[in-house]
Amino acid sequence: MEETAHRSRWILRVLTASLGAFCGFSSAAELAPPEPLSIRVHAGDHDRMATPISIEIKECPAKWVLTDPQGTVVPHQLTDDNRIEFRIGHLEKGDSSIYTYGPRTGGSPGIDLNFITHYDEDVLRFSIDGSDLFAYRIVPQNLSGTGIDPLYRRAGYIHPLNTLKGNPVTDELPPDHLHQNGVFSAWTRTVFDGRKVDFWNLKRGTGRVDVLYLDHAWEGPVDAGFVARSQFTDLTTGESIPVLIETWTVRAYTPDKRDNGVWFLDLNLNQVTAGNGSLELPEYKYGGFAVRGRRDWLGDENARFLTADGVRDRVKANATRSRWCAISGTVSEGTAGLAILDHPSNFRSPQPLRVHPTMPYFCYAPPQLGSFTIAVDQAYHAFYRIVVFDGEPDPEVIDRIWIDFAHPPRIEVVVE
Repeated sequence: MEETAHRSRWILRVLTASLGAFCGFSSAAELAPPEPLSIRVHAGDHDRMATPISIEIKECPAKWVLTDPQGTVVPHQLTDDNRIEFRIGHLEKGDSSIYTYGPRTGGSPGIDLNFITHYDEDVLRFSIDGSDLFAYRIVPQNLSGTGIDPLYRRAGYIHPLNTLKGNPVTDELPPDHLHQNGVFSAWTRTVFDGRKVDFWNLKRGTGRVDVLYLDHAWEGPVDAGFVARSQFTDLTTGESIPVLIETWTVRAYTPDKRDNGVWFLDLNLNQVTAGNGSLELPEYKYGGFAVRGRRDWLGDENARFLTADGVRDRVKANATRSRWCAISGTVSEGTAGLAILDHPSNFRSPQPLRVHPTMPYFCYAPPQLGSFTIAVDQAYHAFYRIVVFDGEPDPEVIDRIWIDFAHPPRIEVVVE
């Protein structure tokens, strides 16, 4: 009966290849295409390689193809809101190249990989070539018979995150800290209507986060993802009082051999009040957007950290502000890990880091820099890119991906 009640909280609305404008891509151009379109990509001040591109147009003829400057057909993806998405080839800084979108005149695109989205056991899974790369939990875990306090039941997080070699780099319900699950979002020290509410430490029973519904999901040769909404709830009065509505828009890019063995996804997070008052966030050392690494990385020497500023000492990395941070450790086939990239548009970017001295987790924690409020008439927005890799983190590769994320190329559409 309890499980049925939890299931009723969410509704799988649509599973389709669609999504509106998403700021992880380059700026949009709008034009009706009565004739083939020339799409010019300007590299700007940076070299580009396999950069994701998205362009809004008024019509997207389904039978048209996209070709690169050499006339080779390029895999592309159309969305329901009239966007064409693709990834460019190599482009040196200062240069530009033209892609043509028009009727098919030659061969078909060489699509090596295609994301597949499927729902399985209360989890939305995303797979490539028959292997899961990541999953999003929609319904809280079933803890019956585990001996774990039901207060730890949670949903609305990503786990597992797997490397291309199949190595998981996140954890779920780790015994040392059962409330840390994969990639998750939660505030720790908050005040709502004069009451202290903790959405991070679930065992305290003052607050929790639950998925309201999965809005929609999609799949394709260029990217796959989903939009989901969760609710932050105050439990301090004995009643469930909605505090925040959080929306995740997640877009995972199909692995590309030009990415040096890594793959990445974008997570766009938006929080608004639920209409019952503002949420105050006092200064505190942790709380925000977090990742929990594998349980066998527990200990002060088993997890390794690296920031964009070259800091490897986890104690020294704590409370610093860096545009990206990576965590890695030993897996069955050597080393693997992930990096979280902070977008410059984020509140208090570069956001300060909470890097734990012994636990394999870190988070971007804007409350470190002082108190702030999510007011009724405002929204809290954050945007991150997560890079998953086998081996040691490669700063050059992560920096290149961060540049594309933070400073995308300029694009324009021209009718010849």
